[in-house]
Amino acid sequence: MRRRRTSLRALFGFALLCLVFSGNSYGAPSPVEELTVLKGKILKEDSKGQSVLVLQRVLGALGYDPGPQDGVFGPRTLEAVKRFQKDSGIAVDGVVGPRTVESLERIWARKFPPETYTLQPGETLSLVCARFGVSLEEVVRANGIKDPDLVYAGQTLILKPSAREQPGQDGQGGPGGPERPMPEDSSEPPPASRTSFPIPDKKICLTFNDGPDPTTTPEILDILSEYGIPAVFFVIGKNAERYPELVREIHERGYAIGIHGYEHVPLAGLSRQQALSDLSKALQVVERITAARPALWRPPEGAVDDMTRDLTRELDLTLVMWTNICGGDLPASDADGVLRGVLNYARDGAIILLHEGNPHVLAALPRIIEELAKRGFGFQGLR
Repeated sequence: MRRRRTSLRALFGFALLCLVFSGNSYGAPSPVEELTVLKGKILKEDSKGQSVLVLQRVLGALGYDPGPQDGVFGPRTLEAVKRFQKDSGIAVDGVVGPRTVESLERIWARKFPPETYTLQPGETLSLVCARFGVSLEEVVRANGIKDPDLVYAGQTLILKPSAREQPGQDGQGGPGGPERPMPEDSSEPPPASRTSFPIPDKKICLTFNDGPDPTTTPEILDILSEYGIPAVFFVIGKNAERYPELVREIHERGYAIGIHGYEHVPLAGLSRQQALSDLSKALQVVERITAARPALWRPPEGAVDDMTRDLTRELDLTLVMWTNICGGDLPASDADGVLRGVLNYARDGAIILLHEGNPHVLAALPRIIEELAKRGFGFQGLR
């Protein structure tokens, strides 16, 4: 049975971004209101209470006049909701449910980005900058980041570098209130979610062969998401046909998918037509499921010859091998053996091969991630 993991995203995710408002109806942020009060609620005309009041304040701050901010969902609030829904490209029904709340969160974040933000598991620097509508280049410069790929969950970023230098009109920081304290040295990592890891100075890539596998793929995805790291899945075409929902989940959760052949047989030594058929079928299966054509190919058993290299170029694929011989996990009889097999081959730029369907890999994966992080490795995908 798929285990349920407590993710920092669930505890400290975007839902905890607070709404703050000044004393007037439509001012910039200042006393704290949490947008989370709208989570799980269905608000519509004639609804009343604190949730409606928060909704009215949010709409007002975003430029949609809800009328009197009195906690009563009246005709003017209804009209403001409908105008917001129309502008957001969602169903215009005047009902505030999950889709409308999600849109409110997204637009609020871009209009009132926080001065600092702590990266959550699964987030990348480009994703955060896009969410808050801030410049990636400015954030990189303000935080002294040498490589935008080498960021980690728990790292606190300055999103508004000018905030330190621009006191509010009252002389006490931002509009309507004191400026929030900034870290004295943003290069120093805050306490991490599980343990303290050094700032990464090396790169490594985790890859998984032979999936999808219903016994391990879901939990591998959960573990990777919990730690917020990328990885690449090289799937077998026949397995993808058998478990399309797992391929779709890999894709929808943002992980790269490559092909590992359709039949999982070495193509070197076969006829050109046989090899082309195998690769084409694998590509078609994954593209049919995900609507995205894979760009990566890992040859079964690592067997390649001139013919397969030519096919790789013709099909516009990138051939991807690996650093750890035998994948490190195949000879292992337990999780400790898998961990040793990975660490023995860990070096800057390494591509680590692990196998789906291997329970020892599943047991070792959290330790692999933490041990590599302790040794200064940042995790990257493949392009």
